[in-house]
Amino acid sequence: MRKRTIATGVVACLCALAAATGGARAASWKDVESFSDIRKDIDLARLAKGEILGERIQVPSTPLGISVQTCYLVGAPPQQVLAKMQDDQSSEQVKGSKDFDKEGTFRINAPAQPTDFAPLSLDPGLRQVKSVLDHAVEADTKKGRLNLSPDEAKTLAGAMRELQTAHGNGWMKAGRDKAEEAFRALLHRRASAFQQGGLSAMAAYDTGSGNISVKDELLMMTRSRPKAYERFGALFSAALSGQAPAGATTPPRYYWESAKVQGEETFNLGAFFAHPTEGGFRALEVQYYVSSKYYTSLILYELWPADVDGKSQTLVWRADFVSTSSIPFLKGIERLAAENIMLLEVKKSIGAFIRETSR
Repeated sequence: MRKRTIATGVVACLCALAAATGGARAASWKDVESFSDIRKDIDLARLAKGEILGERIQVPSTPLGISVQTCYLVGAPPQQVLAKMQDDQSSEQVKGSKDFDKEGTFRINAPAQPTDFAPLSLDPGLRQVKSVLDHAVEADTKKGRLNLSPDEAKTLAGAMRELQTAHGNGWMKAGRDKAEEAFRALLHRRASAFQQGGLSAMAAYDTGSGNISVKDELLMMTRSRPKAYERFGALFSAALSGQAPAGATTPPRYYWESAKVQGEETFNLGAFFAHPTEGGFRALEVQYYVSSKYYTSLILYELWPADVDGKSQTLVWRADFVSTSSIPFLKGIERLAAENIMLLEVKKSIGAFIRETSR
């Protein structure tokens, strides 16, 4: 399964780095300090030993947002690193935590096909599946437990109640095939809408106390880092439209995932966009639909070529943004703890990625 999901003066010693990297295109590295919020200096020798720089980032533009930035070195050239980032089978060795356990990642065709979601499974014998089915049958009355528009909530709850009426207390088991069809249809509609109109076409979630727009959440979070937002402008335009960015050499990669998140079966839809830079790449990965537990997430990547000890490697800068309903309730030390946990989880994922890609 696949695991994916910057302060002034990040590189105080760029001259030393230039000397250390020999033939690397060190001039392009100077761009890092213009948009990064990571305060530590980059030391390639330490990064080559597996150190991962990381920083918790404030997101004042939305109370739902949380963000971290990281910088690390991968022992492979940029083209190979980018390909691995897009690989369905990357990061198989990342062990799930008690709050997050990824179960599978599956490719979505362009245009999206109903059969793309055939692997979706809802075994009512699993506690996490029973939880999501319980929420689905009440989706139009107890809003906010699942991330749905009013029409989606009405359609999904109606389908579940038909099964409940037909099969009684055993409806989850007896009606399993129909329940799976309903969730597959939900994901297919969302995936098709994104491919046709990007984030701009994503219906807002009805939480019962207001609407949550994935597009607005992502724009508020990323625009809080204006220099990075401007730098990745072509990729944000791609995410807003659902189409490949200008200058892209490969089409967008569309996918869906299943995971157990905080004890509940969760499905998400994602897209990966990339375009080349001078010797490297920029990429954006967005989860534009998540069925529950959090609203959306986005990752920015920039890849630069680096030569360390005569070996072609890649310096990666990464920024993660997550929007979740739980963050506004965390204050002071609790919020700090949540940010630290996010940073640790991102570093764990990166560590596994480095080990796999550097083989």
